[in-house]
Amino acid sequence: MVVVDRFSKMAHFVPCLKTLDASHIANLYFNEIVKLHGIPNTITSERDSKFMSHFWHTLWRKLGTTLQFSSSHHPQTDGQTEVVNQSLESLLRSLIRSLHEEVQKKIIRQNEKYKKQADKFRRQASFNEGDLVWIHLRKEQFPPGHFGKLKSRADGPFRILTRVGENAYKVELPGDYRVSAIFC
Repeated sequence: MVVVDRFSKMAHFVPCLKTLDASHIANLYFNEIVKLHGIPNTITSERDSKFMSHFWHTLWRKLGTTLQFSSSHHPQTDGQTEVVNQSLESLLRSLIRSLHEEVQKKIIRQNEKYKKQADKFRRQASFNEGDLVWIHLRKEQFPPGHFGKLKSRADGPFRILTRVGENAYKVELPGDYRVSAIFC
């Protein structure tokens, strides 16, 4: 909830839920605003059902305050609050962009930390064409009948056909395997 005191130009940003009813908003208003600025002579409010409720009309009538409604999407009615809203948007936008950068840097640092930890157990192996290698597969990648609980999860040896990347090789697999022939 954004409240601007027209006399002092002081803006108050009161955190609240969109689902609060008029009585809760009134409590927030009195707890956060009235204690600082007193009871206002006029209030300019958007045409929101929370503020247009019978509760507000009755409450302000008893206090001797008139309620002036602004038109939705017509900032000329209450330009001062609209300018404050734009300033708040800019402030939040700059805060979120700097927060986004900070989170991104932390993610990069954590990824580097995870990579360093994972690389401790990796071995760089270099093979040539024609070398024989063993492959490790998940149970669903083995051809039917080749995998069991007590059988090895590796199979081979298989001949290396070509080197595809720095640590990737194309292996000569039998036709009953349902996997790509390129392994890292």
